[in-house]
Formats: sequence, C-alpha cells, structure tokens
Amino acid sequence: MKKIFHLLLLLLTIYTAKSQTYTPPAFADIDNNYRTYVNNLFGQLETNRVSTGLLMDYAFDFTDPKIYNGTVLHDSTLMEQGIYSELYKTIFTSRFNNNSSGMRHPSIHDSLCYITRQKEVITLSGLLFKYNAFNPNVHFGSL
Repeated sequence: MKKIFHLLLLLLTIYTAKSQTYTPPAFADIDNNYRTYVNNLFGQLETNRVSTGLLMDYAFDFTDPKIYNGTVLHDSTLMEQGIYSELYKTIFTSRFNNNSSGMRHPSIHDSLCYITRQKEVITLSGLLFKYNAFNPNVHFGSL
C-alpha cells in the first residue's frame, strides 16, 4: 500500500510539474549577450536539419556531455547531483528548434529531484537524450 501511495505521489508530481512554466524572479538580471552572439552565429542554419531539436554546438557548456556516453567509465565521469544538474542545463541550453519540446526548465527539474527524496530511500534519476552535433573533422573555412 505504501509503495502504491509513493507511486501515485510521484506520478502526481510529474503531472503537475510538466504543466509548469518557469518565470524568472523580478529581481533577476538576465544577460542575453551570449544567447544573442550564438543566435547570430547559428542564424543562417536550417533549423529543420536538426532532427532531435538539440544541437550541442549551440549549447552553453556547463559540462561536456560527450564524456557521459555510457560506454567508457572513468573516475572523471563520476556523477553526483551537481554534475547531473550541470549536464541537464547543458542539454537544456542546446535546444535549437521546437523538436525538443517537453523539456522542463532546469530549476523545475531540480525541484522535482529534491521533493522526491525520502529518508532511507535512494531516488534514482537518469538522462537519456539524442542530440545532433557538427562533425569535428569538418573545416568550415573550406566550404
């Protein structure tokens, strides 16, 4: 019965959080210089060619997502809450077109992780995203 209650609570939390949008506080000073620069840099690209909606070259790198590929584990791929949050923020800022809809704002995602914590219970969460990236061997000056 207790497990069913926890499952229902988790589903209710996910349902209510999905419908939330993030509004920054009134005192927040938002600097759009980076986003303006990146939009100018990538403005000529055809957005429909990014099939996943996520372009890693467009993201603000809080951490390098390419080392967390699940194939090779090193001590440098240690995953803790702070790194998990930075990885999600990197993926969130790589949104290039509307094909990536359904992603929660990082603050909502972090609060969901926080409220699902319970005493003597390990809460697991994972990230699995497909994304696009430029081929690192392409020389753009020769195009």
